[in-house]
Amino acid sequence: MPKFSQYKIPSSNECIDFSMGIPNTKNLPLEFFKKTLKECSLELDDNNILQYNNISGFPKFKKSLTEWLNKKNYANHQVDEKELFIVNGVTGGLQLIMNQYLSTEDVILVEEPSYFLAINIFKEYGLTIDSIKMDEDGMNLEALESKVRKYSEKQKSIFLYSIPTYHNPTGSTLSDEKRKQLAAIATVYTNFYIIADEVYHFINWNEEKIQPLADYHCNFISLCSFSKILAPSLRIGWIYVNNSFLERDDETTVIEDLE
Repeated sequence: MPKFSQYKIPSSNECIDFSMGIPNTKNLPLEFFKKTLKECSLELDDNNILQYNNISGFPKFKKSLTEWLNKKNYANHQVDEKELFIVNGVTGGLQLIMNQYLSTEDVILVEEPSYFLAINIFKEYGLTIDSIKMDEDGMNLEALESKVRKYSEKQKSIFLYSIPTYHNPTGSTLSDEKRKQLAAIATVYTNFYIIADEVYHFINWNEEKIQPLADYHCNFISLCSFSKILAPSLRIGWIYVNNSFLERDDETTVIEDLE
């Protein structure tokens, strides 16, 4: 058992716990990191890396991340650096958005079931949690629209926390049809927003192309990180919003608001 851990992980002879997205410690690429850190240290020649830096992230890293995402064919267009905001993992991004846009006693919608740590964070913030039942291909949109309609007149902004791709803990993925229907709901209820926890976005077993939820509507915010595809302790993630939706000069994105 690690001395420092976010979870109390039972050993394999006790049980295999499928409720937590934790990699096998033996498979974490320690030798790769040792080699990479050694190579990178020889290339460091800019003191700015140790200085207070750009709010949205260290420019050189953002450039590298943008290039990597585009090689991965991440979005439905070539991602621009301005569409990314670097955060301390998905949890850090979630807390940043909550601090900016939500107030104590606001209602936040979640899927039922949902990620237990996110639920605990919402409770600590004093938010009122209201759940949406799940179907085999993601949340029930009739139930969702009913809740959005209910709260749209009571609250300035209605947020839904969703895990649309490889949902934890159900494993379901929101279908393309339902994603488009979500966009239709957001078009009708313009104060409805989705925080999409997409930490499992790159973990798939086939060549299926799944777009980030942010590619479906300007009110949708995608959160992703390297925790599941490289190593959890890196605590490096990003917020992605699709700026191609913006048509007027007076419109602002979530990233611009955070900056």
